[in-house]
Amino acid sequence: MLTTVDILGIRKETIPYMNERNEDNVIVKYEGFHDGGSKSIVDTGTFLIYAPKKTMDGYLKDLVLTSCEDKNKLPYIIFQLKGKKMKTLQSFTVIEIVLSPNDYVIEYIDQVKLTRECILGIQVDEKNEEDYINGWTLGQTFLKAYYTIFDKDNLQVGFVRSRKATHNRNNSHEMKTYVNIQEITERNNSRGKSGKGSISYNGPLGQTGNEK
Repeated sequence: MLTTVDILGIRKETIPYMNERNEDNVIVKYEGFHDGGSKSIVDTGTFLIYAPKKTMDGYLKDLVLTSCEDKNKLPYIIFQLKGKKMKTLQSFTVIEIVLSPNDYVIEYIDQVKLTRECILGIQVDEKNEEDYINGWTLGQTFLKAYYTIFDKDNLQVGFVRSRKATHNRNNSHEMKTYVNIQEITERNNSRGKSGKGSISYNGPLGQTGNEK
C-alpha cells in the first residue's frame, strides 16, 4: 500500500519536548521546524526511511552511526504532518509523530562475525531525478513504530503508536491520529509493490495485518 501525506517539517531533540495534548492528539503550534513542506509517501513496500538529499546533507548531516553505542547519542526525530481540516476554523490540524533512536536504528547480528551491528534506518533518497518526489518515503522502519490504517474510502491514513515501540512513559502519543491524504495509488512502487483493498492494517515488523 502506498499513499501520500504532507510533511510540514522536522526537528531534532535530545529529549523530546512533548506539547500538552488533548484527546485528539492535535498540536496547533508550528515553531522550530526545518525542511519546509514536502509531499511525502507512506509505503509498506519500502523497508527503510528515505529522506530528501537536501535534508540529509543539511539539517541531518550529523545523523552518524559508527557503532551500536552511538545510538544513545542520536536525537529524536519529530515529524510534523498536515492533519485533517478543522470544521470550526479555516485551518488544518497539525500532528507530531516522534521517532526515537530505538525506532530508526536497525540492530542485527552479523552471522559471520557473530557480533551485534547497527545501521541507520534513515537514508538519503538517491532515486533517479525523474522519480524523485522531493519528499520523504516512510517505509517499514517507520511503520514498525506506528500501527497504520490506510482508509481509502475516507481518504485518510491513521497512526497509533505501537506499545512495543513506546519510547517513554508518556503514553499520550499512543492515541490514534488521522491525517487527510490526497491519493492512494495502487501501482508498483520503485521499491516494492503496493497492496490492494479499501482499508489495510499494517502492524510492527514481524506481524501480519489483515486487509478488509
